[in-house]
Amino acid sequence: MSKEQPIEGGVVLDPGSGHGLPLSRTLLEDGFVIHAIDASPGMVAAFQRYLPQARVTCEPAENSGFFGRQFDGILAWGLVFLLDEAAQRRLIRRAARAWNPGGRFLFTAPAQPCTWPDAMTGQAGVFQRPTAGGGGEDARPR
Repeated sequence: MSKEQPIEGGVVLDPGSGHGLPLSRTLLEDGFVIHAIDASPGMVAAFQRYLPQARVTCEPAENSGFFGRQFDGILAWGLVFLLDEAAQRRLIRRAARAWNPGGRFLFTAPAQPCTWPDAMTGQAGVFQRPTAGGGGEDARPR
């Protein structure tokens, strides 16, 4: 999702957006239209304060209706690996149904299963690679 290779239409969903900085802000500055989702009311309030021109809603991304629309790109930075396996599957399947033909889904995940102390919550974070059928190379329903 860059100016060099624009996504036609330029409408991007940012599930797990947090306060929107720097990713959503950068995309907005580059001319993309942003729709964001975060489960934290505090993060949604900060997002609205920093990026009032973008749409944002407060709900868990894995259960979201994604604003009832399709997107040219979905950017799930720092979200998927925080979810348990069932929630990862729900999110990836919903994302697969929500991107337009030719759209892109970018998400972050560690290369190997791991645990770490979450700096924001103090709880243990856990990443387990989704098993077959969880998304893989093409999560679109057939």
